[in-house]
Amino acid sequence: MMKRVLAFTILILLQASAAFAVDAKAPAPSPTPSPSPTPSSSSTLTPTEGETSFLDKYPLLKKNLYEEPSSGIYLGFSLGILGIVHDRMYFSANFFQVRYMSSYWDNEIFSVSYGTTTANPSYVQSNHFVFRTMPMYRLTRFWSFGVLGGYEFVSFPQITAVLYDGIYQTKPEPFSTSGVIYGLAASQNFESEGTYKFKLTEMVYKENYSTESAGHGWNYLYDSTALKKDTTPIKAGVVIMVEAGYIF
Repeated sequence: MMKRVLAFTILILLQASAAFAVDAKAPAPSPTPSPSPTPSSSSTLTPTEGETSFLDKYPLLKKNLYEEPSSGIYLGFSLGILGIVHDRMYFSANFFQVRYMSSYWDNEIFSVSYGTTTANPSYVQSNHFVFRTMPMYRLTRFWSFGVLGGYEFVSFPQITAVLYDGIYQTKPEPFSTSGVIYGLAASQNFESEGTYKFKLTEMVYKENYSTESAGHGWNYLYDSTALKKDTTPIKAGVVIMVEAGYIF
């Protein structure tokens, strides 16, 4: 009897051990992840959209935004639409300008221009190559006033002359001379989209080149008999001119 009980007990223990081993080998079921909430597209704003919306909501804050200040440096060009020197019409093109503009100043730092005159008689026709500067003070946003200074090279292609110094003499060539210029200027500014694009400039300046001496003991001798007696037709004069320009 005891042998039967012992054998039955061993059989039960073997069955229990086998069942435990099968349960240990079976993989445990993985938990199902719960779906994460997705944000609504209507509630998501990019930084730019957010800033725009905020500034639109509080427009008075826009004045506190930092803006890079303008350098005030501009380039430009202009055309002489009206000019007079002596009794001759003067036409010019200012093909390079460097300007500085601020709330108080409207300065033409440096410019280069070329001009020519019409003349009667034709032999007094002249060509002018001018370097100038015009510091001007802005009385208003529209009006500016200042002074003009520079240097001018003048040639008379139809007049032949030589330079002589005692017994020394150069070969005959078209007469040319040079000298400083100085005068006054006024300007009007026409705004376009917040920047100064178009300008009208009026100027009056005095020429100071010589028709008699080239300096250092050298003098001019003209082929023309009339100019030998009187050089008044080609002497330096006063230039009155109006320019229309564009700056950018």
